[in-house]
Amino acid sequence: MGSTETVTRRIAMKKLGALLLAGAVAGAAVLAGCGAPPADNTAASGSYTPDAGYTAGNGDVVQLNGFRSIDIEWVSGQVNVELYDGEGISLTETLADGSPVGQAMEWRVDEDDSTLDVRSQPKLVSLAEEKILTVQLPRSMVLYELDIETVSAGVSVDLTDEDTLSLSELDVTSVSGAISVYAANAGEIALSTTSGAIEGSVRTQKLEADSVSGSIDLTLDTLPAEVDAETTDGNIVMQLRDLSTLPSPLPVEFKTTSGKLSSDVTLTTVQDAAWEFQTVSGNVNLCTIK
Repeated sequence: MGSTETVTRRIAMKKLGALLLAGAVAGAAVLAGCGAPPADNTAASGSYTPDAGYTAGNGDVVQLNGFRSIDIEWVSGQVNVELYDGEGISLTETLADGSPVGQAMEWRVDEDDSTLDVRSQPKLVSLAEEKILTVQLPRSMVLYELDIETVSAGVSVDLTDEDTLSLSELDVTSVSGAISVYAANAGEIALSTTSGAIEGSVRTQKLEADSVSGSIDLTLDTLPAEVDAETTDGNIVMQLRDLSTLPSPLPVEFKTTSGKLSSDVTLTTVQDAAWEFQTVSGNVNLCTIK
């Protein structure tokens, strides 16, 4: 199996996971309305029992042996990931106006696989507040994977001031939220949303980006070895910053029903190219940054 196909399958599984997350919230609401025994939760008072092994509320998490991955599941609102000068991973949440939340998030450290799991709420809680989660990562952190799944929450990953942070895989999946990623230096980056837009600037060897009804607008700070971008009716714009390794002509595969491909670099369209673009009616534009 090719590496692009592997990334594509992983994105499909992430989409399924986000949809299952949305279904779980809806299912909890249905159970709550059908006379099922309520979970030991009272969001109105801010008091409930977290899922087994989880801690409720904000936290500053330090893992002596380091973390392999961070896994975030967030239902509604916004997820922001940024760098800071601290030593632990800082987790804070507020409502949009900055006021305290009524229903605290929960998190746990899985010692077996060195993973930090973060959820917007326990699985049996049906009420979903629109909460802003801010995750602050130490600049010198070494992390294999950052995995973010949301339902109706937007996602912003801002590693613009990145110094020594090392990240192998970045996966962001949202059902209806917009995704913005800036200077995310990772070996593989996969960004997927159903109705939101995808934007930002990336440094990666393998890029996967797809949106059903939203647009994709990304600056490629370095030239990826593989690109796979797909939309239905949204346009795709890839801005090329570093041309030092750009082949001429650049081999691309373009599949579309009625969209158009344009570029200010020399292209050649071939099957099974490492750079693949697919739309139904959306246009694709590859342009250089002057």
